[in-house]
Amino acid sequence: MSDTAFLLDAEILKCVLNQMIEEAGVKLYCHSWGSQAVMDGDTVQGVIVESKSGGQAILGKLTIDCTGMVTSLPLPGLSLMVRWIPT
Repeated sequence: MSDTAFLLDAEILKCVLNQMIEEAGVKLYCHSWGSQAVMDGDTVQGVIVESKSGGQAILGKLTIDCTGMVTSLPLPGLSLMVRWIPT
């Protein structure tokens, strides 16, 4: 066990992480949730995202459900590839 401790300012950390995300070219959607998958046959093309501004489709080459519970895309007949990465 280490005797080292770190003190972080959560507000500064939030600003730094948001800046890193922006610099990486990632478009961040805060306070939004996926409501439905956009399908082309049996292939997921993207997701419908809902927010206070309404709904919009976000399309991509790859769609990843990062909810931890595979709740964004619960569609009948949709096969899921689950890969557990040991910590």
